[in-house]
Amino acid sequence: MGNPIGITLTCIKNYYSDHYGHCGAYGSCRTENTAECDCLPGFQPKSPTEWYLSEWWDGCVRKRTLGCGKGDGFLKLVGLKLPDTSTSIVDKNLSLKECERGCLNNCSCTAYAPADITGEGSGCLTWFGNLMDIRYFSDGSDHLYLRVDAVELAAQARKDKGFFHNKLKAVAILTVSLVVGLLLFATSAYCLLNKRKVFSSFGKLIPSKTLKPGQSTVEFVGEDPWD
Repeated sequence: MGNPIGITLTCIKNYYSDHYGHCGAYGSCRTENTAECDCLPGFQPKSPTEWYLSEWWDGCVRKRTLGCGKGDGFLKLVGLKLPDTSTSIVDKNLSLKECERGCLNNCSCTAYAPADITGEGSGCLTWFGNLMDIRYFSDGSDHLYLRVDAVELAAQARKDKGFFHNKLKAVAILTVSLVVGLLLFATSAYCLLNKRKVFSSFGKLIPSKTLKPGQSTVEFVGEDPWD
């Protein structure tokens, strides 16, 4: 009959995604992901055993303690629904840069986002305390700036640099391959053209006289194809 537990988890997946706080603090629900819950960057499961058993309610905790202004920074998370705003403060008069600076200077601030996502974004939403009920969508339009420690920032920078380096490497390989291909094609075409000229020159050679009895060779007149 199969595994009824597996069937149940599959059937209620959408319910779990819509259930408040299903992934716990600093956990995110990915609607297209079979694993469903993930910890945010810089975080790890609070209870690894329960997390492995698909019991995500305990959420996630930081891998390392924040330095509170000593190397802390923000990672931009895109394509999501913003966390529960019950622990957030909104100020529509601040720019996004002012929002970042204010959050960084307050050790209790865990994240910020633009209050208005149109254009370049304006206004300021800041969160204090745990981030709850984050969901990713393939067509999600919100983005969140998550506060992380210096180590996580450096790791993300290396990851981004590696991705960019791999893209440049792929472009370089493709360019070299195209150039080599064109050179081989041009060389082949040149050799083929010369070969045709040689055979054409042979066709212009005609015997100057017929072979007489006792004569073993025939003299040819015309262009020498090797000149």
